[in-house]
Amino acid sequence: MADGAVWDAADIVEVRGRGPLQAINIRPAQAGGLLESLELADAVLRISPDAVVGLTRMIGASRLTTSALRHLALAMPRIDAARLAAVVENQLAITTRVLDPEEAAALAAQEAAADGRH
Repeated sequence: MADGAVWDAADIVEVRGRGPLQAINIRPAQAGGLLESLELADAVLRISPDAVVGLTRMIGASRLTTSALRHLALAMPRIDAARLAAVVENQLAITTRVLDPEEAAALAAQEAAADGRH
């Protein structure tokens, strides 16, 4: 599988020189973003139409990242496997409480003081 060896469409030529490309795992953060990931999937399938195309997130992905990756999966020419679930929320306490501007400013000042950034 061409995993860490392929970062963009140009790398496909080098990997293909070593033998047929049977599978690729695309990580958008590694490939350069959502559009670059689409281009990479297109290039792989042009060169190796039978290649297995996977889409995965990087470690520490959030729900925001997961949402973007789900939309990317729908836009890709073909997707054979995907691992998109967010993992960072399992380790963080997330609140939906909305702060008023004064409270937000006070918290920002406290954090700045704690970091020594007065």
